[in-house]
Amino acid sequence: MPPTEPLRHLRIDDRAKAEKYTPPLVPRGPFKTPVRDRVPHGEDLLGQLDQAEADAQARQPETQDEEEKKEKGIVLEFRGHPDFELFVKSLENAQQGIELLNVREDGPVTVASVFVPPGKLAHFRKRIQQYISEDTDKGNAKHRDLVQSITSIGYVALRAYWTDEGEFPSEDNPLCWEVWLRTKGSPETDLNIFRAEAATQGLTVHPRFLTFPDRTVILVTGTAKQFEGSLDLLDLIAELRLAKECPTAFTNMRFHEQAEWVEDAVARIVPPGIDAVAVCVLDSGVDYAQPLLAPAIDEEHALTCFPNSSPSDHDGHGSEMAGLSLYGDLTGYLSGTENIELRHRLESVQILPKVGKNHPDLYGSITAEAVGRIETVSPERPRVFCMAVTTIDSRDRGLPSSWSAELDQIAFGETLEAPKRLFLVSGGNTDRSEWHNYPDSNYTDGIHDPGQSWNALTVGAYTRKDTITSEEFADYQPLAPHGGLSPSSTTSLVWNRSWPLKPDIVMEGGNAAISPVFKEADPIEDLQLLTTSRMQGGKLLVASGDTSAATALASRMAAAIQTEYPAYWPETIRALMAHSAEWTSAMLSGGHEGDKKSVCQNRLRCYGYGVPNLDRALWCARNALCLVSQAEVQPYERPDNKGPAKTRDMHFYELPWPVTELQDLGEQNVTMRVTLSYFIEPSPGRRGWKHKHRYASHGLRFDVNHPTDSPDEFRKRINKQAREEEDNIESTESQEWTLGIRLRSRGSLHSDWWTGPATDLASCRYIGVYPVVGWWRERPQFGKANQPVRYSLVVSIHTESQEVDLYTPVTTQLGIPAVIPIE
Repeated sequence: MPPTEPLRHLRIDDRAKAEKYTPPLVPRGPFKTPVRDRVPHGEDLLGQLDQAEADAQARQPETQDEEEKKEKGIVLEFRGHPDFELFVKSLENAQQGIELLNVREDGPVTVASVFVPPGKLAHFRKRIQQYISEDTDKGNAKHRDLVQSITSIGYVALRAYWTDEGEFPSEDNPLCWEVWLRTKGSPETDLNIFRAEAATQGLTVHPRFLTFPDRTVILVTGTAKQFEGSLDLLDLIAELRLAKECPTAFTNMRFHEQAEWVEDAVARIVPPGIDAVAVCVLDSGVDYAQPLLAPAIDEEHALTCFPNSSPSDHDGHGSEMAGLSLYGDLTGYLSGTENIELRHRLESVQILPKVGKNHPDLYGSITAEAVGRIETVSPERPRVFCMAVTTIDSRDRGLPSSWSAELDQIAFGETLEAPKRLFLVSGGNTDRSEWHNYPDSNYTDGIHDPGQSWNALTVGAYTRKDTITSEEFADYQPLAPHGGLSPSSTTSLVWNRSWPLKPDIVMEGGNAAISPVFKEADPIEDLQLLTTSRMQGGKLLVASGDTSAATALASRMAAAIQTEYPAYWPETIRALMAHSAEWTSAMLSGGHEGDKKSVCQNRLRCYGYGVPNLDRALWCARNALCLVSQAEVQPYERPDNKGPAKTRDMHFYELPWPVTELQDLGEQNVTMRVTLSYFIEPSPGRRGWKHKHRYASHGLRFDVNHPTDSPDEFRKRINKQAREEEDNIESTESQEWTLGIRLRSRGSLHSDWWTGPATDLASCRYIGVYPVVGWWRERPQFGKANQPVRYSLVVSIHTESQEVDLYTPVTTQLGIPAVIPIE
C-alpha cells in the first residue's frame, strides 16, 4: 500500500530552458610515448612495413601476377608498448580510405588492426620518413606521438581480426563465428557479396543479421582455414568473435503441487483491462492456458520466433517468469482471502528454441524479431520487456557485444520517431558449483551478456530469505545474510572501470543453504520464491529464484509505474526505479575496502543502486518531494551539414524550491537525490571507443549549483569552451555528493545523492543538464549531429522531520492544487 497521504509526482517539464553550451576547457597534457632513438626506430618501422607488404602479397594466389597482387588492400597490425598507449586516432585516415578495423588488448599491449587500400601504404611510409627527418615548429619530430607509440608493424592475416577473449582457434576447428563486416556500400549489398564469396569457401552463412551505423554482424560456421582461403572475403571483415551459446535448459527446482490453492486463488482474480500495460516475457514461451496466467494473457499474444514451433513453454522457465512478472511471490496470494486485482497483462515471445532443434543463432537478431512480432500484434499497447535470459559466459567483461548493442539499439529506436523501449535484463547467474565460496564467487563472476547493455535496466539479485522451516533441512544454514547479495548474482567488479556500473538494481532472488555434512550450497525451496509452472503432469506451482526471478520482479514493478503514470517514458520509469533504490544495511556493512569512492564503486558493481522501493517510486509525501521532467535537447549541431559538428545546447532548470521551509529546518539534515536517464544509439565496433569511435551516440551529465553560487556564476562554471571528457578534466561539481561526477557518469543512467544541512540545500535550486561528446558529434558523415535527444530528470528532497510540508509550497509555485487526488 502507498504511504500515508500519498501524493503524485510533480512535473517540471516546462522548467527546462535551453542555453548555448560548450563543456569546460582544461589544457590537454602531452601524449606520453616511450623514449625512442629517432632514426633507428623510424628505419626499423619502415623495414617492418616493407616486410608486411611482402608477407601479404605472398599469401595471395600464385595465379595472380604482381600487378594484380598490388591491387589488393592489406590489413596491418600495429602494436604499442606495454607501458604506454598506442596513438590510435592517427592510424585512420578517411580521405585515404584507411580504416581502423578494431582495437584490442594483448596483455598490457594495445593492438590495432588497420585496413589499408591498394597503393595507400605510402601514407604511413611518408609519416615515418617525416618523423625521421623533419621537425615541427616547436622542435619536435613530426608525427612523434604516432610513430613513437608504435613498437611494431606486421601482417598476421586472419588473427588481425580476432577481438574476442582467449587464444585464436586452431585453423581446422569448425566453429560458429560472429563476423563483423565493414560497411562499404549498403548493408544488403555488403551481405550479398559476403554470402557469395563465403559460399566459394564452403562456409555456412546463417540467415539472421544485425546492422549498426558502420557494421553488419552475421553468424558463419566454418574453419579459420576456410576464411583464410579468400583475400576477397577478408577484405569485407572488420572483426571476428566466437558466437555466444545461449542456454535452453534451466535449473529444475523442486516444488509441491497445491492445486486446491490455485483453484481458490483463480476464483478471487479480478482480470486486468484488455488495453492494460503488459509485461512481454522473452523466454522459452509461456503456458498461456495455466490457470493463474490465463486471466492476463490471450493466445494471440503468445508468439514464437521459430517457424513450425508452438509458442507454448517447452522448458518451464518462461512460465515461471510470467508468474513472477504478474504476481511476484505467489505465497501471499495463495494463503490469502482477498480479491487479487491484476492491473497489468502478460505477453510472450519465444526466443529460446527447443534443445537440439535449432543451431545457436544471433540472439540480438532474434530479440529484435521478437519485439517486432509483438508490436505488430498490438502496436499501441504500452509494455515493458522482461528478458531473464543470458549467455552462459561473461567473457565480454563489460565490452559491448552484438546482443547487448542490439538491445541498446532496440531501446533507442530505429529512428527518432520510433518508440523507445524499456528492457529489464538479467545480470546472469554465478556458477552454482562455486556457491560455497560465497561471496568471493560473486565478485569474480562477471555480468553475463547482454547484461552490459547501456539502455537496459540490468537486474541483479539480493535476498531477505534466511528462514529455514523444513525438517529435512533443519541442520542447514542460510548462505547469504539477510539483505545481502544472493549467491547467484554476478557482478561487474572484474570489468574495466570505464564501462557502466552494473547491475543497476537488485531484487529478491532467493538464497541457498549450506549442508552441514558436505559443506555444499543448495537452493532449497524454503529460500526460494513461489511461482507458476508450465502444466506438465498436472503440476501448477514451482519454486524459482536467481537473477531470473529478480528480473521478473523488476518487470512487475516497471509495469506498476507505467500503469500509474501512463505518460511516463521508458527512460523515466528506469530513472524512478534507480532513484527509489537504496542499499540495505548488509550492503553498507559488506567487506568492501578502500577510500569512500572506491567503496561506493564496489557497492555499485555488486548491488547497483540497491533495492528499489515501489512506494518511493510512485508517490511523494509531505516531507518527501519528487519532481519529474521529461525533456528534449539538441546536444550538437552541424550548420548546413558542412564542416565539423560542435556542442550546442544545455538545459538550465530553476527549480520550484521550498526555500522558506528548508531554511526553517536549519541545521537538520536533508537528502537531495538527482537521477538522469536517457538512451544512447550504439556504435559497437571494437575500435578503442575513444575519440570518434566512442560507443555512445551522445552523453548527458547534470550538475547542481553550490549554495554560494549565483545563477550566473553557476552558468560560468559549467559553460566554457569545449573539451573532450575522456581526457580527465577536473570535476566542476559543486558539493560532496555520495558518488561524485566521475563515478556516477558511467553508462546512460546517472544517479547521486547529497545529505547535508537544510539551510545549504535551500540555495541549491539550479540544475544544469549538459552534453558531453559522443560519436554523433565526432563522426558527422553519418548525419546525426543535428538530432535532438530525450532525457528524464528526477529530483527529490527527503527529510525525516514529519512536521515539515515541502510539497504544498512547490505546488503553489507550479500553480496546481496542493493535493492531487490519487485515482
